Amino acid sequence: MEIENTSGVTPEEWDNIRGRFRHSLMVKTELYKLGQNIDVTWPLRGKDEVPLKYLPLTLDELLFVPGIAENPTRIRTLVDIFAETLAFDDPFGEMAEHVDSSSKKDESAYKVMQELEVPAEFPIELCRISPETRQFCISEGLETIGSFLEFTQTMAQSVVVGGDFRAFLNSFVHKDERAIASFLPLRPSRKGLHLPEALGHLVENLSKEEYLYFLETFGGQPTADDRKGVAKLAPEEVAAAEASVVERCEKVFNWFSDQTDVLRDRLVEGGSSLERYFMHLENPNKETVAIGLSRMTLEPKEVEEEKPKGFLARLAALFGR
Repeated sequence: MEIENTSGVTPEEWDNIRGRFRHSLMVKTELYKLGQNIDVTWPLRGKDEVPLKYLPLTLDELLFVPGIAENPTRIRTLVDIFAETLAFDDPFGEMAEHVDSSSKKDESAYKVMQELEVPAEFPIELCRISPETRQFCISEGLETIGSFLEFTQTMAQSVVVGGDFRAFLNSFVHKDERAIASFLPLRPSRKGLHLPEALGHLVENLSKEEYLYFLETFGGQPTADDRKGVAKLAPEEVAAAEASVVERCEKVFNWFSDQTDVLRDRLVEGGSSLERYFMHLENPNKETVAIGLSRMTLEPKEVEEEKPKGFLARLAALFGR
């Protein structure tokens, strides 16, 4: 029995795309999820509906696979998902590089984590990583630093990844404390993770519009670059930004519960004591936003009782404006 190929995909095109995609870390990610990322619909569902199911097959073999045999045009959809994912994920797409056996030194990452007293259970969601890397970790179920490093050890020794993911891994491999500190709230030359840096990363992850809004609200002085090309948040966007940032702050404070108690005391003391607490952020405006978000999250009930007129009124009371 012969099935007509109505997909418009040639054997050469299929072999090219499957050859490129076989090195991607997305080979075990469900196709409908990959499709969602690029606004393409993959109609078949199931845990086995992953690229790895189709990559070993020739075009002729693909035409006989249930779900495709009935609708060969889905091959074009499959090719589009592979191609767009590769383009979207650069350097996550064509990120595969062949390396020599020296990649085995990645095992040292565990020792570095222990030496710096970085908890293996520290959540990936609290790391300062790109949206692409974050999405990949979510798709692979990597929830902690420990699971991230464990995952890298299960990868083929001949394949490493590029971009943010690779930089994250290499920061541990080479014990580059400054590089690690760009992803984790680490303080170079100090052991353990620190709450001020965690809040600094949270501030850095705000959108430009959110950052400008909170900076102005908390009495900071935006620079020309802060304002350049940045639109004001609409009222409904303000409400969403406030709710979102409080949720993120609460996750940070819950993790750093002991250090949060110290921060509460500093918030009460205010003045130079509070400024010294955040001085490691080395940016006055970033410090202003971090302090403001801390107050907004840790002191909402007390402020609401004094000024039940809304967020801006409460913040005006906090900062004496």
